[in-house]
Amino acid sequence: MPNDSADGVTVLLVAGETQARERLEIALTAEGYRVTLAACVEEALRSLRSEPIEVIVDDASLRSAAVGTDALRVYGAVRPDSPVILITGGDEENRADALRAGAFQCLQNPMDAEGVLFEVGRALEYRELVRENRILRQQIIADSQLDGLVGGSAAMAEVRKRIAVSTTSRSPVLIVGEQGTGKELVARIIHYGGPRQGQAFVPVRCRALAGGSLEFELSGHVQNAARRIAGAKRGALEEASGGTVYLEEVGATSLPVQERLVYLLEEHQVRVVGGGRPVRVDTRIIASSSRSLAELVRKGGFRQDLFSLLRVIEITLPPLRERAGDVVDLALHFLKRHEMQGGKRHILSPEALVMLHSYGWPGNIAELENALQAAVGMNLSGVLKPEDFPPNVQADFRRGARLEDFYAGIPSLANLQKRYLSYVLQCTGGNKSQAAAILGISRKGLYGMVRHAKPGPAQARKSHKT
Repeated sequence: MPNDSADGVTVLLVAGETQARERLEIALTAEGYRVTLAACVEEALRSLRSEPIEVIVDDASLRSAAVGTDALRVYGAVRPDSPVILITGGDEENRADALRAGAFQCLQNPMDAEGVLFEVGRALEYRELVRENRILRQQIIADSQLDGLVGGSAAMAEVRKRIAVSTTSRSPVLIVGEQGTGKELVARIIHYGGPRQGQAFVPVRCRALAGGSLEFELSGHVQNAARRIAGAKRGALEEASGGTVYLEEVGATSLPVQERLVYLLEEHQVRVVGGGRPVRVDTRIIASSSRSLAELVRKGGFRQDLFSLLRVIEITLPPLRERAGDVVDLALHFLKRHEMQGGKRHILSPEALVMLHSYGWPGNIAELENALQAAVGMNLSGVLKPEDFPPNVQADFRRGARLEDFYAGIPSLANLQKRYLSYVLQCTGGNKSQAAAILGISRKGLYGMVRHAKPGPAQARKSHKT
């Protein structure tokens, strides 16, 4: 049955006219791929220059190992974004050389078509990840005030200072903070703001991968019949050489994985699972944890030496409840971003503003963003009210107790406007740009409201006489 993700994808199959090539062509076509055939490297180069090739599968099993490695360099020069899956008849060291020369994967002949299809799928996923990283890098470089870095609190000023140090350093970085505080965003800003920005940023979800799987994912493996390891695969630590590996929730790693990380950080080499010689790499490690690694060290669940190696630069992200003054900044940022992405313009009602201030945000920035997305989805008027927000955010909000001062004595419209203006300026700490955004007016319009709210000379004299 054709694979939807294969629709429109062109695979270049480089191989002599053999039964093996015919089987691969049939299997790839049945999966839904467009297949371009080339009998040799020269034909392959012509196709690479004239067709939109996404993945290259080269059966080099009948060529010498040196020729296969040279072909990888030629492919990389013409089409650097197209992963190459090399099929070789060489020994384990030749396959390792091919991986170091840039092959995405190296399979041993004889290989089965199912294995090749699996690797082609993985290669497409990797290609898409590289593309997304490139786009994200441009977004972050264009706007360093994204998500978790929005806000003028003293805590965030310290975070920015440490990020600035991190971008100019080659040292490991440890980012600590509760879930939802923006740890991966900070890791990406460090990578894309520094000299490694043109290289890969590879995130590894340590908690999602069990011990053995994580070991394979990080270190890769060579074929080893005794350990029932089929094929050869480069790990993330080698794949990202020259760039950065981001270890999300590093505290979830097993002790054997931690041992490999210590070896990497001390020797700048990777021990590949299944044997073979260590591979020298230039990979920067940025790790994060929502748990106390110091506590894990005390309990024997985390190595002291790895803890010390990771925290050369340590960045602590404060929870949102400790930077309540930034809640309005963040809310306005998310609403503005929604508008810039083609959505309708929304402003916050006085009640919603009070509610956002009073809520504790246990899920931090991520919860605030999700709450605003939900509110925008529910709202048709353009003015967000408490009832537009999720029930848990509304739960602690007592509208009458908080807003009764606005309506006390049934004030005139002018008086009510004056009270609301005063309240918004108080909530924003006198920040007029922020206040204007909440009110949905320009700074010039805000200054006009402020002038009208002040008593004129005649009114001032009347008040003095009274």
